[in-house]
Amino acid sequence: MPLTHGQVEPLLEGSAASEVRRQTPREWIRSFDLIRASAIMLVVFAHGRVLLPQFWRGDYWFAPAHWGIELFFALSGYLITGQAIKLATASNWKASKNFFMRRFLRTLPLYWLVILVIGLLMDTSPQDILANAFFLPTLPLAPQGPSGLIPVAWSLGIEEVSYLLIGLSATTIGRCLPSGCDRRSAACLRLAGLHLSLIVLMLFARWMASRNGFGFEQIKASTVLQLDALSYGGLSAIVLAHPRLRGWFPCGESMPPARTGTLILVLISTLLAMMGLGLALRFGFLLLQANSQFQNSTVILSQLVVSGHGFSRVICAILILLAALVPLRSVMPSHRRRWRLLVDIPASSSYSLYLVHLPILGAFRTLPPPTPLPITFLLYTFASLLAGWFLYVVVEIPLLNLRNRFREAPPGPS
Repeated sequence: MPLTHGQVEPLLEGSAASEVRRQTPREWIRSFDLIRASAIMLVVFAHGRVLLPQFWRGDYWFAPAHWGIELFFALSGYLITGQAIKLATASNWKASKNFFMRRFLRTLPLYWLVILVIGLLMDTSPQDILANAFFLPTLPLAPQGPSGLIPVAWSLGIEEVSYLLIGLSATTIGRCLPSGCDRRSAACLRLAGLHLSLIVLMLFARWMASRNGFGFEQIKASTVLQLDALSYGGLSAIVLAHPRLRGWFPCGESMPPARTGTLILVLISTLLAMMGLGLALRFGFLLLQANSQFQNSTVILSQLVVSGHGFSRVICAILILLAALVPLRSVMPSHRRRWRLLVDIPASSSYSLYLVHLPILGAFRTLPPPTPLPITFLLYTFASLLAGWFLYVVVEIPLLNLRNRFREAPPGPS
């Protein structure tokens, strides 16, 4: 029996799940749908620019795929940390089992299916298919940057390892909390310590890697250097979940108009900051490519670009925090057709779309005519959306129904 619109999960940050829409409207953050839709379309557009004529691509100033992936990281961190707080507070093995089963069903079965199909179509050896299924090309220091059957799998590898790390940490925290304490506050503080430690450790590790000659693409695709990718969004979740902090951020449709207007202005300022930093990072990356023969400038530029990308995660986390505070349900109702077409469909199918758009792009790049044309780009975009939605309906919705059996963790002691 198919899910109704009120039951379908609006997902998908390329990985972490939001709460199913059987939740109350107060729990359902409509703004996150807009972020998912925007992020996945940025990725689809950025990768598909090769199908456009040269003067339409914006190769020298516009590379939005970075922002799409970083938004997915921030959103994943926010959602997973919120679940981890509940897991630590519950402090029982059934809650841990539910957490890991939801994570498994959300991401891996569909990923394995796509990997298997692509591997068979490309006549890939079983050993390579198995290595890709467990993200082995991305787990160590990536020697040549993104690689594998699905080039964007490096980001999924980062998320899967982060889910495992955060889940195990939350389970351990829950078992170690002293009796009689405010379990929610204590869980928030200890998870915040985990995220801050990861941020400091990974910033130092990336700095050392850049000093030792690792390029940006190698650092980006190396899971062992990106374990803080979800931590920035996770800290945003802790700010709104901690009992002593959440009172500072009243949110919802009852928010005073003046405060709503202030938050919207801050939101717009954050978007402008994203644009400015994106241009600066693109300029630095292009300089890094152009000056690769000059060793000293390459090291300096590499460190600046890597540092800039770390700062971009802070901006994305702020954007996620603001999106959780700014009420958009009244201006973006889910029952309106235009919002379903522009927001709900790409948001719901964004994980499937993330997995299939590059194989579809590869197929379109082999088609005549050899000269890129706008119509080819439009066909690629439409084919990607159609394939993503098909996978969502045929594969993801049944998995979401199965996943709902593991959704509710038993309440722990207060």
